Amino acid sequence: MDANEVDRRTKRCDYCRKARIVWAEDVDGNRLPLDADPHPEGNFTLFTEGSDLMAGKLTAGQAAGMRQAGIGTYRRHALSCPESQRWAQSLSARYAKSQRGLRAGRKK
Repeated sequence: MDANEVDRRTKRCDYCRKARIVWAEDVDGNRLPLDADPHPEGNFTLFTEGSDLMAGKLTAGQAAGMRQAGIGTYRRHALSCPESQRWAQSLSARYAKSQRGLRAGRKK
């Protein structure tokens, strides 16, 4: 992923208000906040699909190979955010809400 493309899509974290993050979509359609700077222990690659920024999850071997080839890997922002508890609470609330919706759909 071109560094200029990542910079163009960079935002500030809503929780810590400091970190530069990018929002990318994984193959399942989930939006992921990732640190905007490559990380030596990252396990995601970034790429574009049309105008969408996508995140591909990497195995340890794939990530190591990409780094050896000079391609940056990225990690979830929740791993570096000083407000990581708020990320966990937000994810738990979204999961609970989705489960309530599933249960409501089954009652019909």
